[in-house]
Amino acid sequence: MLTESYGIVTDNDLAYDNSRRDSKPYDPNKFSSALYWQCFPLKDVKLKYRTWTDDDPENPKLKPNVVCDLNYIVNHESEIQVYTGRRAYPVFYCRRIFKDWQRITKGQKIVCLDGEGGEYDNDKNGQKIKSWTWDKIKTKKGCYSYFEGECSNIIEK
Repeated sequence: MLTESYGIVTDNDLAYDNSRRDSKPYDPNKFSSALYWQCFPLKDVKLKYRTWTDDDPENPKLKPNVVCDLNYIVNHESEIQVYTGRRAYPVFYCRRIFKDWQRITKGQKIVCLDGEGGEYDNDKNGQKIKSWTWDKIKTKKGCYSYFEGECSNIIEK
C-alpha cells in the first residue's frame, strides 16, 4: 500500500496480492512484478480508451476488426501516473470496462488502483510519467479486476 487506504483496500486485499506475488519494497526507479495499491481522489483519475482497426487479438482470422487499449490516467500532486492494460482488446471489452468503471465510481470520492511496474518513463515530450500495468480497480461500491474473479478472492488471517 503506497498511499492511505481510505477504508477501501483491506488487509485481505493486501494478503491476496502477497499470496500471488513476492512483495518487495517499492522503488520507482525499477520495474517490479509485485503489486502495489494506491488510492486517489476520483477527480484526479480518468479512464480513456482508444480504438483502431486491426486483427482481433482473440480471433486473428476475423479482419478487419475494431480493437482498443485502456489507460487509467492519474494526474495527482503534479505527477502523472498511467495504468495501462496488458494488450489490445476487442472493443466490446473496453466498453464493458468503461461501464463497470462508471458503475463503481458513481458518487465516490476515492478510487484505488492496484498495479505492477511503477517505474518512471519519459513521454515523447520528455515529461516523466510513472507507468503501471493495472490489476484491480476498487471503490467503496465495488471492485473490478483484470483477471476474472480476483476481486472476490479473500485470504483468511
